[in-house]
Amino acid sequence: MAAPRVSLLPLLVLPLLLSAALPACAGFTQVSVNITGPDEGWVTDNLEYDAHPSWTVDAETAAKISNNEAFVTASLMWNYYPATAVAGGGPSDPTATLSYANASAGWYSVSVAYLCSITYQGGGMDYGYAQSSKPVKIKRLMMMAAPVGGNAICVGAKDSAPHKITITASVIDGFGPVSGKTVHFNADSYAFAYQAPVVNPTSAATDQYGNASTVLTSGDGVTNGAVQVTCEGLTSWATVNFEAPETIFDIVDPETNQPLQYFIADGESESKVRVHLTHGGANVPDHTLQWRTWFWLSDNQHMGDEAQADYQAGTGEAPYGSITPAEGATGADGIAFTVYTSSTVAGYVRFKAYDQSVYVEQ
Repeated sequence: MAAPRVSLLPLLVLPLLLSAALPACAGFTQVSVNITGPDEGWVTDNLEYDAHPSWTVDAETAAKISNNEAFVTASLMWNYYPATAVAGGGPSDPTATLSYANASAGWYSVSVAYLCSITYQGGGMDYGYAQSSKPVKIKRLMMMAAPVGGNAICVGAKDSAPHKITITASVIDGFGPVSGKTVHFNADSYAFAYQAPVVNPTSAATDQYGNASTVLTSGDGVTNGAVQVTCEGLTSWATVNFEAPETIFDIVDPETNQPLQYFIADGESESKVRVHLTHGGANVPDHTLQWRTWFWLSDNQHMGDEAQADYQAGTGEAPYGSITPAEGATGADGIAFTVYTSSTVAGYVRFKAYDQSVYVEQ
């Protein structure tokens, strides 16, 4: 018996294409197609799907085909929107390699229709149709990054809570969190004086909730800063403001802590000069402040900072008063202080306290 004649060419006229599958249609006793391929993938993947078509005819039709009194034409019709075909996917292709690079995350369907016809030598045609579809879950990596609990920290580059903030990146695939992805963090700021902001760690893997975190420590310049967050080609920015601390400057009696309005110029009386640093309602520790004074005589003659270098540090003669210590760090209560020993001449005193990120006068 001669081999049947089958042509995988597009059918030009198929009036029954949109009908239901016909398991036994005229000369056909069975027409079927089955599609196989991955159940899910990423938008970065090329996914390959295979169509497995088949047909059978009754004995009479088979004899006609064998005797060249009839021949069969068959074609495939793929439907894979919104994917694009990287390879195959045509009417005569049993395989389609698809890309969802331009699609959003979501559920889609890949389907294939199998269209068959028998053309008889004496005239007339019979048709067969079958269809198969397969759902596919397409994932797209997405990421967001943001500071936790606010977007501002105290300037100062110090290893304490007011100068730090946690930056968290959340990685999802459109359906839920993605664990095990490496996220990279890079601190950036538009300006800094001596020390730049830093992040630690500089990279971390996402946990079961899709989160990866780092801790940002401020620089020592008042500025707007940001942390650049990257993961597998994705980039996000978490913006953080580096703000100066709020300051309270007062002068009190060292014994009673009651405010003082004036000093006695006896060269012995002492006064406590204090600075209290806060940020967002929290005390700011770890700022080492330098203390300086200015002194004016009663006739408004100014004895400047440079001229008083000796006694500012509590050394040498101090006709205009002295301060001890010349520097001191704010503690857990956010307070730093020095003690001023009065001058032996009448006049006016002004104090200042400063570091690379704090400046306050009283």
